[in-house]
Amino acid sequence: MKLRLKTTLIAIAVLLYLLTGCKSNVEDYRIALVMSHMTNAYTIALSESASVHAAGKGVNLVVMDSEYDVSKQVEAVNMAVLQGYDAIIIEPVSAKGSARAIGIAKDAGVPVVAVSQRTDPELAADCYVGHRNYEAGVMEMKAAVERLGGTGKVALLKGPLGASAAVDRTEGYYDVIEENPGIEVIFEQNANWSSDEGFMVVESWLHTGREIDAIVANNDGLALGAVRALENAGLLGKVAVYGVDASEEALRELKSGKMAGTLYQGVDEMGEMAVDVCLKILKDEEVDDTIYMDNVFVDINNVEDFR
Repeated sequence: MKLRLKTTLIAIAVLLYLLTGCKSNVEDYRIALVMSHMTNAYTIALSESASVHAAGKGVNLVVMDSEYDVSKQVEAVNMAVLQGYDAIIIEPVSAKGSARAIGIAKDAGVPVVAVSQRTDPELAADCYVGHRNYEAGVMEMKAAVERLGGTGKVALLKGPLGASAAVDRTEGYYDVIEENPGIEVIFEQNANWSSDEGFMVVESWLHTGREIDAIVANNDGLALGAVRALENAGLLGKVAVYGVDASEEALRELKSGKMAGTLYQGVDEMGEMAVDVCLKILKDEEVDDTIYMDNVFVDINNVEDFR
């Protein structure tokens, strides 16, 4: 019975795609943007840039929130396929966990563009539009090491387990640390991408009484949580804090001296590019397998260029 039901669902999905796949006008297209979560400035900016760009082209784009839950992301993609969406943009909850969602869409012949975070190579999307996250991690940690003069105690605030951005950025951290034996990692913990969770983690670190010279975070949300914890403890200015995303709040804190650095990764351009790639695929135009946004390190010296 389960096999028969699954076969029927796939047949319906394929039929819907065939019925909607030959559209002559861009305005007829429907795209689903399936986000991993919608809890911080970065994901909100990404979804808004894609939505505004799609609307400007007359394309109907609907944002779906997976709430950090792989099963919800799989369900959202499955629903988008069954409802006849022409293309899907997915910001994966995890590199491997979201592979099933991509497989559902590909089995039904629906194009998939992965954005911001890469997917499992064996079930890759038609195109990845995003960051060189390993490079971002290297740039972030190099800045911290340089500020510390090659010697100091650092703490690492990481994103969700399995999230490719967290994995790749952290790998970049450790490759730099291996080249700098004077750097000691004294704390390391996952805290999703949440400012509140980052705050609680750093607060618990500070309660141990151990000295921290720098906190290097996988994103600005975590870094901003660290700033709040340090401010409550009267340690602002004594611990250098680094993040990634160049969010508006992070740029304000950087300018005020509460943060030491962040990385700009072109989130607005990325959302727009993901929509454009979907439209090219739907019009049978050739697209690259991978499209990268540039990483730019931002500190007090160039922060005004990004405000």
